Amino acid sequence: MRLLKSISKSAWLSYLWPKNKYDVLFLLLCLVFAMLPVAPAPKSIALALMMVFWLFSGLFWVERSRWMHQNWFLPLMLMFCLPWFGLLWSVDVDTGMDYAQRSVYWLYALAAATVSYRKYSAKFLVIAYLCGLFVNVVVSVLQHARLVPMYKGVGYGLLNHITYSLLLVAGLLFLAYFYKEHRCLAARLLICFGMLLFVWNLSVGISRAGYLAFLLAVPWMTVVMFTRKQVMVIFLCFVVAVGALALSPVVQSRFAAVHSDISQYKQGQGMTSIGLRLHMWQGAIEIWKNNPVLGVGTGGYRTAFRGVAVDPQYVIYSHPHNSILHIAVSYGMVGVFIFMWLVCLVVQRGWRARSRVEGRIILVSLFVIGVGSLTDTQIMGHATGVLFGIVCGLPVGNDDRLVTDEVAV
Repeated sequence: MRLLKSISKSAWLSYLWPKNKYDVLFLLLCLVFAMLPVAPAPKSIALALMMVFWLFSGLFWVERSRWMHQNWFLPLMLMFCLPWFGLLWSVDVDTGMDYAQRSVYWLYALAAATVSYRKYSAKFLVIAYLCGLFVNVVVSVLQHARLVPMYKGVGYGLLNHITYSLLLVAGLLFLAYFYKEHRCLAARLLICFGMLLFVWNLSVGISRAGYLAFLLAVPWMTVVMFTRKQVMVIFLCFVVAVGALALSPVVQSRFAAVHSDISQYKQGQGMTSIGLRLHMWQGAIEIWKNNPVLGVGTGGYRTAFRGVAVDPQYVIYSHPHNSILHIAVSYGMVGVFIFMWLVCLVVQRGWRARSRVEGRIILVSLFVIGVGSLTDTQIMGHATGVLFGIVCGLPVGNDDRLVTDEVAV
C-alpha cells in the first residue's frame, strides 16, 4: 500500500493524470494520433472515444466559440455538406452514399479545435504519433524477416502501402525537428537510428508516392537539422539519403517500371499502375469539361468514366486517384473553390505558427497528404482523411485562449 501511495504521489504520474475535461480530450486526441499509423480498427475506436467524450462532456457546446468563430469554419462545413448535396445529382447514389459518410472526417476538426495546451504540450501529439508509427515499423521488420504473417505486403505492417509510406515521411520530418531541439549526443544518435529505420522501411516498400515525398522532404529535413553554415553537411546528407534509397533493389525496380508503364500506355496497353492513372486522369478531365460547374455528383466518377473511357477495361476505380480531380469531377468548380479556400486558410495558419509544434504538425501533415494526392485520393483515405480533418482545426498559438507556457518534453 505504501508503494502504491508513493507511486500515486509521484510528480510524473500526477503530471500525466488528467485533472479536467480539457486534459481528457487532449489525451484522447493523442490516442488518435498514436493509432493513425497502426491500423484502421484501433484508429476508429480512438476516434469514437474522442467524439463521444467531446459531445457528452458538453465541451462541444461550452467551447463552441472556439470553432464557430474560426475563419476555416465556413469552408469546412461546406466541405462536410457538399457530399450530401452531391447525392442529389449523383449518377451512382450507392457509391455516393459511401463517400458521403466519409465527410465525417471534417467534423473531427471541431473536436480538435477544442483541445487545450494548458497542461500538456502539443509535442505529446507528435510523440504519440511516433510511438504508433514505431509499432508498425516493428511489425514491418518482423514481416520482412518472415516471423509474422503478411497483411498488406512486405514492409507495410498493417496499413495500405501508399498511406503508410506517406506516414513514414511525416515521421521522418517530425524526427528532424526533434534532432534540432535535442543537443544531447545520445538523444541525437537515437533519433538518427529511428530515421534510418524509417528510411529502411520506406526502401523495402513499393510506394512510388512515398519515394517522391521522401525526395522532396530531404531538403526540408536537412535544413531543419543543420545550420546554414553547414552547407557541405547538408549537401552530403542529401546525397547519402538519396543514394541510400536508390540502392534498394525494390526502389530500383519500381522506378524502372515507370518507363515501361509509360511506354505501354503510349502503345495503348494501359493496364499498369501508371497507365491506369493516366487513363483515369484523362477521363476525369474530360468529365470535368462536360460538367464544369457542379460535376457529376458524389460517387458519380466511375459511371461517368464509362462514357469517356478509351476502353471499358480501364473503368475499375470509383475515384480518379487524385484529390483535386476527385473534387472537380464530383462537385465541379464550386467544389474546387471551396476546397482550395479551406486549404489556403489551413496552410496560412500553419505557416504563421511554423516555429511552434502545432504549426509544424499542420505543415508536415498537409505536405505528405498533398504529395500523396498527386497519385491517389488521399482526402478520402481512412488515415490521411482523418489527419487532414484534424489539422484543419488544430489550435495554434493564440487560437487557444487557455494556453500557458508550453511544457517542455
